[in-house]
Amino acid sequence: MLESRTGFLQKWNKEVFGDIRNRKNRLKRRLDGIQNSLHKKYNPFLEELGKNLAKELKEVLNQEEALWFQKSRSMWIRDGDRNTRSKYKFDPDSNTDIPHNLMIRGYLKLNSLCSNENAVVNKCKLMEFVDDLGQWRNLENLNDIPEERDIWKANATPSNKTLLWRLGHGKRPTRNRLVSWSNISPLCPLCGKFKETNIHLIRDCQKAVTIWNSFINPRDRACFYILPVKEWISWNLQRKVKFNNNQWNIIFAIGCSLIWKWRNKLCFENDFELPEEPHRIILHHAKTLAEAWSEELTTPKLMPVEDAHEWRKPKQGWIKINAGRAVCIQNKMASCGALLRDHTGKWICGYMTNLGLSNVFIAELWGIYPGLKLAWDKGFKKVIVESDSSLVVNQILGKNTSKSSVHPITQSIKSLLLYSWEVEIKYSPRSSNMCADGIAKKGLSWLGGLVYYNDPPNFLLRQLRLDSWDSTCRSDPGG
Repeated sequence: MLESRTGFLQKWNKEVFGDIRNRKNRLKRRLDGIQNSLHKKYNPFLEELGKNLAKELKEVLNQEEALWFQKSRSMWIRDGDRNTRSKYKFDPDSNTDIPHNLMIRGYLKLNSLCSNENAVVNKCKLMEFVDDLGQWRNLENLNDIPEERDIWKANATPSNKTLLWRLGHGKRPTRNRLVSWSNISPLCPLCGKFKETNIHLIRDCQKAVTIWNSFINPRDRACFYILPVKEWISWNLQRKVKFNNNQWNIIFAIGCSLIWKWRNKLCFENDFELPEEPHRIILHHAKTLAEAWSEELTTPKLMPVEDAHEWRKPKQGWIKINAGRAVCIQNKMASCGALLRDHTGKWICGYMTNLGLSNVFIAELWGIYPGLKLAWDKGFKKVIVESDSSLVVNQILGKNTSKSSVHPITQSIKSLLLYSWEVEIKYSPRSSNMCADGIAKKGLSWLGGLVYYNDPPNFLLRQLRLDSWDSTCRSDPGG
């Protein structure tokens, strides 16, 4: 029965299941057509079809990857293969059969390992299943691999840790490795004399020796240049010395990273030249990294809510006048405006006018005077006036002693202050004077005279709501 099906299965495997390349190309063409159609006009059916085809394409790509992986058979000893004849390999130390799909190079923590359906080994240990020669060996704990521990627990960035790990395992793509599958020269691009191996590039090259000698004490150089690569990395990461108040393990990791970076720039950038003082650049990077990791850095303190620049409601029984001005930079036309609000933030009245040619100082004074006069006419006896010009406030309060700079409108304001009422003139930052600033800017486009608003205008409604909620600091949108 099975022999009769052999020809059929072979044909099915070749034309249907095994024809991965044609299936992939067919799916890609269909997806391209769907994308082009969706760009022209949306269609929910095509969108759903595209999602299904994308999932199918992903499955085909996974099958293609598995197919080539099985054909290459380059890693089946270490990574396992479902097509191997022997499903289990016996481990004499633990009396267990270990499945090939668990034969992974590295160290795995096993909570339980099943030899068959009825046997379970409740044993926890670290095991390196297969080494480079295919031999089995066991390790009791991580202390048996100090080089790995020192690298991954080093005081370095993740990218530098990865570089050191690959350097220790000889996995950097140096020219000595690339020459096995290309026609590139195996000589070091820095010195041009010796083969570019991992350890030669980072440590033994004359350019690298010059850099390291700037840091290494002469009595430690013999040990520094003679150790094997893994022990060399571990020795440098464990050193508890400092250079220029920087930890050596930080300098070492950054030095290796920058040497590799400069090597790549020298290979791929024609106009690149090695720095004249590379040790200074390494120290600068190490200092920057140490400062970023320093425990002495404190989080910037946030501004307390009570100190934030926001409009504040006056006390009960008081009203507040916020005055503002605006001057056009191009034509020097000026305008002013102000608004009156009670202790609940409710609108009382407002006004604006176009002043023609003027300056900021005079425009601010003209913004305050009509507001004071309007408040007196309405019978208010307790008034706070806020302006975002400290010069104007000092002028009105008499703190500016220069009489030549006193404008006549200032005398009119001071005369109003002599009436029988309580008036406070205060400076207010512009961020807490946004409503007055908005109504003043609106006056630049107003061609008439003084205009009063008994009801709040539409362009101020949003800002009035924000002020009434006592919201936090807001920036000036400009204008």
